Amino acid sequence: MRGMLALWLVAGLAAGTGHAAIRAMAKDDPNLDPAWDWRPDLPQPLYSSVNGGAVERHWARLPHHTPGSVLNGLQALDFEPEDGWVLVHRDFGTQAEAQPFPFFTLYNQYRGLFRVMLFNAAHREGSYFLGELSFLDGERYASGRAALFTFADPDPGLSRMYLNQYDPKLTLTAFSNMTAYGSWAVFDFPLVGFDPGLPGKDPILVFKLTSIEKQALSLKTAGDLQLFQLVEGGEARPDGASPAGRVLAAAHHGATTYKTVDAFIQNELFSEAGSTRHQREPWYRAARAIAQSALGSYLPLVGAMAGVIESFIGGATQAAEWEPLKFTGQFQFNTEGAVLTRRDLWFHNLFLNAGPAGDTRAQRPLRPVPWGIYNFPAACSLRLTPAPGRLGGWGGGGNARLVQPPEIQVNPGSGMDLTAIRVAFLEPGGKPGGTEGGLTSSGFMDLKDALDPGCQVGKGRQGERIAALLWELTFRIRNPTRHSDANIIILKRTGFIVEP
Repeated sequence: MRGMLALWLVAGLAAGTGHAAIRAMAKDDPNLDPAWDWRPDLPQPLYSSVNGGAVERHWARLPHHTPGSVLNGLQALDFEPEDGWVLVHRDFGTQAEAQPFPFFTLYNQYRGLFRVMLFNAAHREGSYFLGELSFLDGERYASGRAALFTFADPDPGLSRMYLNQYDPKLTLTAFSNMTAYGSWAVFDFPLVGFDPGLPGKDPILVFKLTSIEKQALSLKTAGDLQLFQLVEGGEARPDGASPAGRVLAAAHHGATTYKTVDAFIQNELFSEAGSTRHQREPWYRAARAIAQSALGSYLPLVGAMAGVIESFIGGATQAAEWEPLKFTGQFQFNTEGAVLTRRDLWFHNLFLNAGPAGDTRAQRPLRPVPWGIYNFPAACSLRLTPAPGRLGGWGGGGNARLVQPPEIQVNPGSGMDLTAIRVAFLEPGGKPGGTEGGLTSSGFMDLKDALDPGCQVGKGRQGERIAALLWELTFRIRNPTRHSDANIIILKRTGFIVEP
């Protein structure tokens, strides 16, 4: 980039930046208690140590109760087992042995959310902390990977987010703030993809922690100022899915997860910056009209904005306070004229399958975990038929329809049943010859209508008539919930195969 000065300073902890050996816990180690409760507002004894040095003890409140944490102050605390949360890993250390960052992880089986929470025992300072999640040797060995990342894959061609074709090299990224003392970093990763072959394999996830100095970040455009302030104030965070190998990958790819429905509405629809960005988009006027009514969920907005929504998981009628809505927004940073300082702080290996403790390759879950919610075995097939008439070909438009119903594989251990499937045909729109101006949609239709009669498409060349499919999957939670909606909606944009 012209004028860019990017100096990469990589400095790990004294322990180095390689994959450190995992602490082998004794059978009576308190960190192996699967019944440990992560909900009470009680000080917890945490122990940390760097490079095998002296063990330091800390007393800390847990993230949901720590001032300044992104999880603190939620109207309805989003951590209840009835709402899908299960404890997966924990290592707060002991008086005899510890790690640099005491941590624990939770998984939400109804929303596919893997949450890694780290206590800042090392008193590291920085504007942002980057968490990266990948498979150890996933590219080299089939037994070292699983199709858990398919929902998060940002593949622009929509061709590698299925059980039979996914990217084993993909790295998920998430950002978090973490002040110098007494705070927690919180990283959310969407592990929504269900892999029925996972129990027969034993893959290892690698979690990597990196700090990025605050002075290295600068706004790319003034239009991003409000969103930047929302991030600083804990109202929004960059999305957790981006390609590997880029320090600011999540920010550069422009997707944002909003903490509240109001934060999304006010920034993208009613702020001056949002209005400037979106007022010419085909969905903008309808979305503003819907947003002016009382909303309990993102779902009405999602319907209006189908062309720019990439993915969504949330309640059908009641919104959770960290709805993972991936919106193709304008959140971008650059480092022009700045010195970018990156410090790789910590690696930790995590097994997905439960088993006996004591393995020094990776830490085992404390119990079996029902990883993933659903997956498409393969891309669906479409049949595109030009309209008959004197114009011939696609000059007179035509028809698009599914060849057969999708064979969606649902995790039987998720605690949910798939109760409804709808699909929208996304058609290129906006500026002539491309999709820069947004996408128009057929609107969601039931499968029977998507199979026959399908969707009428406009004039033009066949390859430009359908850009993608947007799926709406409705799941019903079997057991009573406390705060969560009983019906979970999942939206996901996918590609397709054109059948001759």
